[in-house]
Amino acid sequence: MAICSELLAHGVCRTELCTASHILDFFCSSCNLICDSEHTFKAHLAGRKHRATTKTPTQTTCLVCSAALPNSNPYTLNQHSQGSAHQRRLSQLDDAPDPWYSITDAELPAHLIRCDACSSNIPQGIWAQHISKDSHIRRSRVANFQSILRETEQDRHGVEVSHGARADSTDSSVGIDFGTIDPSSAREVKKVITLRLNTPANITLSTVRLASAAGQSTRVAPQFHVPETPSVTLPLKRLLSLSIYFRPLGHRGYFSDRLELTFRDTSLRKSFTITRPLRATVGNASDLEQLRPSAPYVRPPPRPRRDRETKLVDGIKPPSQRIEWVVDLPKAIIPSQLQSILESHTGVNAKLTRIRQLPGMHGGLAGAGYASYSRFWEILLHVEEHQAEVDLERYDQENVELSRHSSYFYLKVPGLAEKRPSVLVGDSIKVRPHNPSATNNTTWYIGYVHVVRKDEVGLRFAPRFLPPIGTRFDIRFCLNRIPVLRMHQALATAFSEPRVLFPALAHEKRQLTTRNVRTINPLVGQNPPQLLAVNSIMSLPPGSPPFIIFGPPGTGKTVTAVETMLQLLLADSTTRVLAIAPSNSAADLIARKLLESGKVRNGDLLRLNALSRNPESDSIHPLVLANSYVRDGSFRFPGVDRLLLDDTEYNRYRKSDQNAIKPLNAYRIVVSTCVTASVPYQLGIPRGHYNWIFVDEAGQACEPEVMISVKTLASSATNIVLSGDPRQLGPVMRSPVALQLGLGLSYLERLMNTEMYNPLAMRGRTVVKLSKNWRNHPSILRYPNERFYANELEACASASVTNSLLAWSELGRAGFPIIFENIAGMRQDMREASSPSWYNPMEVSRVKDYVRMLRDLRRPHISTTDIGVITPYNQQVQHIRRMLRASNGEGIKVGSVEEFQGQERKVIIVSTVRSSAQEVEFDLRHTLGFVANDRRFNVTITRAQALLVIVGDASVLDLDPLWRAFLTYVHQEGGWKGVPIPWEGDASNAYSANQRSTMAINDLASLIERTRTMNLSLGGGEAGDADDTDVQEGNVNRPWREDE
Repeated sequence: MAICSELLAHGVCRTELCTASHILDFFCSSCNLICDSEHTFKAHLAGRKHRATTKTPTQTTCLVCSAALPNSNPYTLNQHSQGSAHQRRLSQLDDAPDPWYSITDAELPAHLIRCDACSSNIPQGIWAQHISKDSHIRRSRVANFQSILRETEQDRHGVEVSHGARADSTDSSVGIDFGTIDPSSAREVKKVITLRLNTPANITLSTVRLASAAGQSTRVAPQFHVPETPSVTLPLKRLLSLSIYFRPLGHRGYFSDRLELTFRDTSLRKSFTITRPLRATVGNASDLEQLRPSAPYVRPPPRPRRDRETKLVDGIKPPSQRIEWVVDLPKAIIPSQLQSILESHTGVNAKLTRIRQLPGMHGGLAGAGYASYSRFWEILLHVEEHQAEVDLERYDQENVELSRHSSYFYLKVPGLAEKRPSVLVGDSIKVRPHNPSATNNTTWYIGYVHVVRKDEVGLRFAPRFLPPIGTRFDIRFCLNRIPVLRMHQALATAFSEPRVLFPALAHEKRQLTTRNVRTINPLVGQNPPQLLAVNSIMSLPPGSPPFIIFGPPGTGKTVTAVETMLQLLLADSTTRVLAIAPSNSAADLIARKLLESGKVRNGDLLRLNALSRNPESDSIHPLVLANSYVRDGSFRFPGVDRLLLDDTEYNRYRKSDQNAIKPLNAYRIVVSTCVTASVPYQLGIPRGHYNWIFVDEAGQACEPEVMISVKTLASSATNIVLSGDPRQLGPVMRSPVALQLGLGLSYLERLMNTEMYNPLAMRGRTVVKLSKNWRNHPSILRYPNERFYANELEACASASVTNSLLAWSELGRAGFPIIFENIAGMRQDMREASSPSWYNPMEVSRVKDYVRMLRDLRRPHISTTDIGVITPYNQQVQHIRRMLRASNGEGIKVGSVEEFQGQERKVIIVSTVRSSAQEVEFDLRHTLGFVANDRRFNVTITRAQALLVIVGDASVLDLDPLWRAFLTYVHQEGGWKGVPIPWEGDASNAYSANQRSTMAINDLASLIERTRTMNLSLGGGEAGDADDTDVQEGNVNRPWREDE
């Protein structure tokens, strides 16, 4: 529907029955464009012109050098300012100016003309051509309309309307603000405006109406209301009052409209209109006040590149980390050619193009083959490590104090509790005395972390580090290279068996004849897919291709893997198993289930922990800790301590702790993370010592991470079992370059993309898909089951858990355990101070409300461990945590989707945050948020056992056909709350593949569909180019690694 031409020309529409659109919500400030519908607005945001406009850098001039720098960005400016020519000219000036100014803010060169409508500088020679272009004419109309709209807010012809802009005010906002209204209020809120005629004239107030009521628009804001007002002549110098009402209707959010007052001068027979914007906020006033930005968001200036460290003084490592390895780690220095590419000030696409031209990179991994397999992954690891180092620089500090206690120096680390940055025992931090005026201040002292507390770390330096009291320091955080070096070490080994790296049907061996096992876990015996997986793995001959347990959410893939391990151990006394997982929590779960089975003899299992892990962590189960090796308050590696002790100490220690020094190779089953799985190899355990290698949650590990154990410890007879779900999130990557080159594609998913692992054709031979879901209520499982798992999953969870909240009074419909509360957004997402991460105060407040209501329940009792809160942005995570700590929510886990993968909660509350469609492209470029990311959606929805609550803005979520279809399902089932559904929510909006395809073409979203395709094929993806600063801003929301 076209926008009313009279509205565009005059700022108001006087046509009684005008059928055109009068909604002006869809304005793109970047392009100076008004769209006539939400559909057109979304298509515009997805278009090339909008993306080009938002990515076009401003031309900048250096006043010192009198030089224009085209296509400048913070890095090229910094590079120029550090150049010898600039520095020489700068030193010659007595009063040096600020060297940078935007050419748009300065006096233009004579050959350029400024076009404010198009926000660009046009050469004189083509000015006439430019102003005749349709794009300029359209933007000029928009600029003219905005000017007209501002004019309608001005008092005129002697009529003064209250709530206008004050003459002495610098605040450009005018209008009637109803303030923040309690959503529980059932009464209308009234505001009164006054009209006054200040000059003698015959003026009549002829009509009073709301802009939203004009025309036939479907996006009427029903909350605002003005009574029908008869025509009235304005008395001279006397106030005339007019009432405006707002009805909350229980809908939370931010609401707006425009009041139009039309007057007629009967003497002159002329009409004119004065307008006032209307605004209202419905929510918890106290919460929203607390959540106001601490300061307006200002994009911080780029940090200058780290100067060269010409001299390093090494510190003292923790005792537990002084190990004499049999096999040392490589240095793995990044090649200079690759370093040059990564440090070039170009976008992601340019870097990709150059890296793909390097030897071994053409054609990706398939093109690399056996010959270049290791080189391919080594290059990707270098790329990812480089980005991690750049991201870590964000946390560097200047001019800070170190407090000394005994031999330790303590450093305050803001964000440490949230692992931003992540600092572990054994990590190193570089310091130097703060002296900005010194030209040779290049000696840095390396301190090793011995103590990690909530917000500070304890460091030990070399004995010569004796700074005077009061000395202040510059701080640099160092990336722990151990994980990536262990991957490089594994890739460099000779192991390259085709049946493991590139398995094919020719590698399949005839299965051994094995009778059906008697299951240890009776539930496995009653579950045909699980039993098939156990029997199939037991029947594998030595040296078979990897076997995959394809476990959709809640189907018991870890239970299946544990049952199989136990059966293998019981069937053959010579069997030895290495069981690994990407995270400590997943590895702990494997160890705990094995130990709780009662079939693992004392001393047969070792939970091998990284030395940096804290044994006192509450997250470690006592049974797991009892089967770990701890000494002097630190985790240790068996067989290592003998090298650290002299004979007297060794004999004394051996007598007091006989069991703890059992050799590593004496354990029948070793459980560790993927990274720590290199320890047996580094300590001298021979290849083939372990008959079986099990990798749980294999979809969350990048391929080189899995290869740490496989390429260092597997022999030609070793069998490998992977368990995971390629439909869920893959490994977390920080580099968009590495992501697009394939580092985000897990080994598990790569194999499952081949016919060798087709779940139907190869069932029981190379793969088994589990199908009984033991987690979710059927209504929660229904949509992801249909969308991602061909409707093959069967809801089998205990009704005592999944049905426990079906009678909760806050449900939209009793018996349906999903709530979507639509909150009207501000159409502007919020950031604060120097943090580029986003947050939504209204959603923070509403999450707190839901937690409070759940915690207040008596039957069933909901504990803090029963609730999980998922949100994609770090700033939203921090605000929700703070709010919950103050309101009986301490202990509730709040985090990103990645932090919840592999976990479940009785109740999951989701805050989607976004309320501005213009910012969705940021998410698409950085694979953040919930739009166009099927895997993130799938994991989010399937964490909930009994209740799923989602708070968000449907007008943004419906950009994505996947979300639109899911929300339609929720609406059809009665789970919708808040602002009414903004599209037809009946059966005609069914979520068939056909319908999704149609929506993708017609309703937005080539950009979203492209991004979805890249996410599915690469384990992530980028929707468009991005510069280095852009990448760093996106990475603020990504979690850092946990313990190794």
